[in-house]
Amino acid sequence: MSTRSLTIALLLTLATAALVAIWYSFGMPGFVPTPPADSTYRNTRFDYTFTYPQEYTLKEFSNRYLTIAREERKGPIDLVAASIVREANESAFPDFETFVRAQMRLLCAADNPTTSMDCPTVREQTLMKNSVGTFVAIYTLDLVSSNQETGAVETKTFGPVYAYNLTKGNIDAPYTALVLYSPVIRFMEGTHDVTFLERVAGSVSIPESETAPEPE
Repeated sequence: MSTRSLTIALLLTLATAALVAIWYSFGMPGFVPTPPADSTYRNTRFDYTFTYPQEYTLKEFSNRYLTIAREERKGPIDLVAASIVREANESAFPDFETFVRAQMRLLCAADNPTTSMDCPTVREQTLMKNSVGTFVAIYTLDLVSSNQETGAVETKTFGPVYAYNLTKGNIDAPYTALVLYSPVIRFMEGTHDVTFLERVAGSVSIPESETAPEPE
């Protein structure tokens, strides 16, 4: 091949590379990227499922408690906690709602040498169906943080907290609920992610919920 031909071939290669670079810089028009696939978690003991992005890490501590974390350089950041809460054989509560409201306090209860936290009050409750048609009660709570050294008390609005009624499919206990929420430590740090929590909560599916009564 002549020197001229080599020069022309080189110029064509450079021109093609430049066009590809421009195409990428404008978001590759005409190209629709494939969104990351979701993983599905299934709890066979309590019969519920949900989905979450594959790039996140799910850690199941038991069939009653798990977390979903985002991996970062400094380590995983837990963004969602999922807990199963159950009532003893002899229920002290007149109905499921009263039972769940009592369990809300346990989500926030935490103490360290300087601070005590509690959620004594349910600020708001909303009943609705999520994006896959599962009935859910959504709560916001008053999170009260007390400094044991200074006596200072601070109240924040904690939530949303999602509660799903699993009682019908788990008849060995008077009441059973699945509760999804941001870990309190992440909320206090400001590293929680409400949008991600909403995404996971919106995918929760419970077969028995199809016959649940419509919220008023």
